[in-house]
Amino acid sequence: MLRRSILSALFSLVAFSTLPAEAQVGGHWRVYARTTHAGALCVPQVGDEWWYDFSLLQAGNFVSGSAWRADTGVYFGPVSGSVVGNALNLTIVETLVGQSTTHSFALTLDASNEIFTGTDNWVWTNGLLTCNGRDTVTGARAERRFCSADTPSACPCGNHQPAGSVGGCLNSTGNGAVLHESGWPSISWGSYDLSVTGARPNQPCLLLRGSSKIAIPFKDGQLCMGSPTIRLQVGMTDAIGGASFPGVWPAPLVPFTTAHHQVWYRDPGPGSPCGQGSNFTDALSVMWLP
Repeated sequence: MLRRSILSALFSLVAFSTLPAEAQVGGHWRVYARTTHAGALCVPQVGDEWWYDFSLLQAGNFVSGSAWRADTGVYFGPVSGSVVGNALNLTIVETLVGQSTTHSFALTLDASNEIFTGTDNWVWTNGLLTCNGRDTVTGARAERRFCSADTPSACPCGNHQPAGSVGGCLNSTGNGAVLHESGWPSISWGSYDLSVTGARPNQPCLLLRGSSKIAIPFKDGQLCMGSPTIRLQVGMTDAIGGASFPGVWPAPLVPFTTAHHQVWYRDPGPGSPCGQGSNFTDALSVMWLP
């Protein structure tokens, strides 16, 4: 009897240890949906496009939060749901005057934990009439930051940042320059801008784009993307080391493709930590949505 109990406990432990760990979905997500199927009363909606902002909180496998229409700023509804492994299920009840729509999102996260795809099966009613439909859904995290120089191996001459910091390798001001994003990367209606803080003041800088992630110590910093690397915009940092790059992006932009961005800036003179005269911000990835 004792042996059977021990074996049962061991089997339970093995089974528990093989359960998938929950993906971490907390944060801000940009979400695009397109109606691909609708019932008789909703036929005119087929082909319609929707852009949402999801703000998610996670406690264990429970998910909550809020959603807005990104293109109009109108509140969409409260979010509730769960995540098990890489499967994310969310419910949002959208309430308008005299009608409501219950949205059931069934989503799958990719291996990077930064992009999800799936469907939204929805049911609309005005109390007398009801119809249902389905949207295809793609979402990506906002502020998809990578290549922060917070490990000793990241920077060419020990000019790394403390663990857990964001930004590039330390420059002559004692800062690591940080790349920021604002707006919404929609090809059809959004405005997506990038900016820099913490760079060397009053110096030229260059916004770069790459199609793959790398991490190579270069000059006083770290080159974070390539294959190939494209020069997008030239700028000049201001008196406090900031610069802005408005959303003028070379065509064609292809929906659901990901691009990586980084800024290279001059850091001349004897204060340059490694003596190479230039440095880099950290990097950001963006998925272009329709």
